[in-house]
Amino acid sequence: MFKKLFLSLALLLSIFTLVACASKTEGPEGPGSVTKTTMYIYQPEDYAVQYLKNLQKEFNREYNGKYKIDMKFYYQLQFYSNLSTAIENGNCPDIYTISYSNLASYVANGYAENLNGYFTETELNDIVPQTASQVFFNGKLYAYPWFLEPSTFLFYRKDILSQVGIGPENLVTYEDIYQACTKLVKNNKVPKAGFPIYIPVGIPRGWATIGMQYNNLGGKYVVSDDWSESYLGEQGIKDLARFYWEVGTNGWCPQQDMTERGFEDAATGLCLDYWLMAFAGSWDIARIMEDYPEYVDKIGIVPAPTLTSEKNGSVYTTATNGGWNFVVSSSSSAAKKEAAIAFIKYAFINEPSRAAEFFVSAHGSRFAPTKTIQKALESVTYDCPKEWVDVVKTVAELGISEPRYSWDIINLVNDLLAESMGADGNDFDSEYSRIYAGQKAKMDVIMSRGERNPYLETDN
Repeated sequence: MFKKLFLSLALLLSIFTLVACASKTEGPEGPGSVTKTTMYIYQPEDYAVQYLKNLQKEFNREYNGKYKIDMKFYYQLQFYSNLSTAIENGNCPDIYTISYSNLASYVANGYAENLNGYFTETELNDIVPQTASQVFFNGKLYAYPWFLEPSTFLFYRKDILSQVGIGPENLVTYEDIYQACTKLVKNNKVPKAGFPIYIPVGIPRGWATIGMQYNNLGGKYVVSDDWSESYLGEQGIKDLARFYWEVGTNGWCPQQDMTERGFEDAATGLCLDYWLMAFAGSWDIARIMEDYPEYVDKIGIVPAPTLTSEKNGSVYTTATNGGWNFVVSSSSSAAKKEAAIAFIKYAFINEPSRAAEFFVSAHGSRFAPTKTIQKALESVTYDCPKEWVDVVKTVAELGISEPRYSWDIINLVNDLLAESMGADGNDFDSEYSRIYAGQKAKMDVIMSRGERNPYLETDN
């Protein structure tokens, strides 16, 4: 009896202690309390982790006694798994990163706080159009942008290509690529892995070529803006499929990934003697700078090739603008939302030079999402070649937003390109007729669902 009573008293005492501790550390339970805010972050590159950890330390020092940010980093698939579990269990982090392509579903599910009331009109208008189109819904801001990263460029070994008379002016069109591959093979310049070029394989075949699809279709995604009509049967998609067919059936490109992370570090294959040209995203600039600095002077970067020179990536888009944002949880307390906003303003608004530090540490591989940060970067000297920074800026400014339509459609295009890449090399037209018929049947099923774009009338 006394043992049970003692245990009960001990339990009550422990609960009281926990409550008392919470009132001192997590606010806003009383005067002078510290608002502890939890942040989940998708594990970025090492230099970005260090930048964020320094930012956390500086913020906590600046707001000592008022706010305290606790960052938790999760690598790749662990991030979304942990975030989903936290949301399902009612423990959503107060602030977390999210990619542009995933933001819409979090807004639709009510997880993201409407941020308009936390920022001035000047601060809202500071977000550049390329970013605003992805973070505003119905004129309301649901995530504060961190950076943009264009999906697709052509990286190439300029030291080797120049030996056979190939320069950036010879890497503009699909036909240019065919001629470059032929010349490199003929002159025995192919590296040890045996491939002149790498183009996206696996799932990236679908999403990393969306900018190229848009270019080939004359300014359209593969389905209409309201998702009611498919453009899969148009000539532009066939032209892109032919590019995959030519490169694949001639053996110029591997049909499986060979680097550690596939498309995510495709340009590193230039440094490993796997290939001499590679489609890769802007993030690979930082990878080369961090891991293969001895190759910097040997590598050039140009926009992804296009069907004709008139539609070159210096004039028309060839890439989508991906990247990451900070979302404030709609389920957090008012005090924690206030702390999260304080962090965002501390990191990206109050001192533009502080935000600019990230883009410098990223070696110019990312594009700044606000006019103010871009202005702060104008006087910066990067450690990478200026032409790399310039081409990122050019492609990002022309870049389109990542589409919000079903991943079924992205995977379908991936399948179409994959089949074209591995088809019989004798007759493209007959092979494509067969391939297209199969994928059109899948598209017809998707179209029959009657799904319509719920964001069409609500974008800013």
